[in-house]
Amino acid sequence: MTTAIANLLGMLLKLLYNLVGHYGVSIILFTIIVKLATLPLTLSQNKSMMEVNKIQPLIQDIQKKYPNDKNKQAELTSKLYKEHNVNPMMSCLPLLIQMPILFGLFKVLRDPVLYVFGTQALYDAADTGFLWLENLKNPDVIMVGGFAVPFIFPLIAALAQFIDSKMMMVKHEKKKEGKAPEKENPGEGMQKSMTYMMPLFIFYWGRQFPAGLSMYWAVSTLFSIAQRKVVERMTLAKEEEKIVSGRRK
Repeated sequence: MTTAIANLLGMLLKLLYNLVGHYGVSIILFTIIVKLATLPLTLSQNKSMMEVNKIQPLIQDIQKKYPNDKNKQAELTSKLYKEHNVNPMMSCLPLLIQMPILFGLFKVLRDPVLYVFGTQALYDAADTGFLWLENLKNPDVIMVGGFAVPFIFPLIAALAQFIDSKMMMVKHEKKKEGKAPEKENPGEGMQKSMTYMMPLFIFYWGRQFPAGLSMYWAVSTLFSIAQRKVVERMTLAKEEEKIVSGRRK
């Protein structure tokens, strides 16, 4: 299945390359196309996460009321999701869809001769570098003391991932301001750990991943950050409009 996805992605990259004549720019355009194609799912994800945050106090009340009865907690929490029309799995769906794309793109960018250009001659004739990089199929690294250290794109990808995760954590923490201190939910502890661990993994993987894949992740995450800010502003504007409309009535 990964090979079939890689073939499709390679065809799209080839099409974009034929349009713009630059391999790096075609990867950036490819990233934007993927983000726009998954935009409906991302919006559903954001809506689902907002609804989950709204009912989080009710879930915590259930956990406090039945601290030793996990089955009862699960039953009442599931009932709560149905009452509020919340699907917690929506928060994972965009990532699950993106994973096959990442695996396929890894194959494509590691072997662009096979999946994009078709022949070595066409690849050699193409502009496959980008800024400081001679080509995008090798990792973006510098040698320090004989060791390959991830360089610009892995660093941007890691920082963007940290900012994106931190934005979500800050938003969740703001909702808890003014409330009495509580024992931390295990799920929240895991989320905080991943906020710091995931960027480190992405930076480390930059030693092995093609530079094009690090660039894809960096552009994709930066796009997500901008998209989230736009959605938040639109949501805030709608809420303010409802408040103003309610006052007029």
